[in-house]
Parts: sequence; C-alpha cells; structure tokens
Amino acid sequence: MNQTLENILNIFKSLENFILITHLNPDIDGISSMLALHIFLKTNKKNSFPILEIIPENINFLPYSEDLILIDNFNLNFEKFATIVLDTHTPERIFEKIYLKIASSEIFII
Repeated sequence: MNQTLENILNIFKSLENFILITHLNPDIDGISSMLALHIFLKTNKKNSFPILEIIPENINFLPYSEDLILIDNFNLNFEKFATIVLDTHTPERIFEKIYLKIASSEIFII
C-alpha cells in the first residue's frame, strides 16, 4: 500500500473526532470533498464535523449537505481531535474564525 495512504488510514483508525474544513469562499469542489470524507468517517463510526463559515444556497442537492455546520454554531466539546483540511494546500487559506478553533489540534492537509 502507498505509504501516504497508509499514514492517512492510521490517522482515521487512531482518533474518534474529526473536524473537516475547506478553503475560504467554499465552492462545490471543496464542499463535496468534505462531505465525501464525512460520509466515509460516519460509515466507520467516527465523529465528523464538516465546518464552514458560510453555507452556499446552491449545494442542497449534495448528499449529507444538511450535516454542514456553520462555525458560529459549532462548539468544541472534546479535547482530542484531528482537523482535516481539504481542497487547499495550506491552512492559511481557511477562515480565521475556524483556524482559531482548530489551532490546538493536529492538522492534516489532504
């Protein structure tokens, strides 16, 4: 198995709580990536929290779009979690309010 894929799977096995985020001004690409991973994690009995700063109106057709959480409505109530950043190459391209909430976690960019 590819070493990178094996490392990612080990992260998913070793933790229970995952915050999923994408870049500023989220588009269908980033949101779809978040929701696909969200479905995978839920299927594997993990706690998954797909967080956005805004929820675009044109995404209601996406499966599980009702699970998206606005950052203003999200309260971190667990200590150990990982943050998975999707569809961007750097954490600096995420919404500052989200970054402040996840700064204490392990951050993985996929």
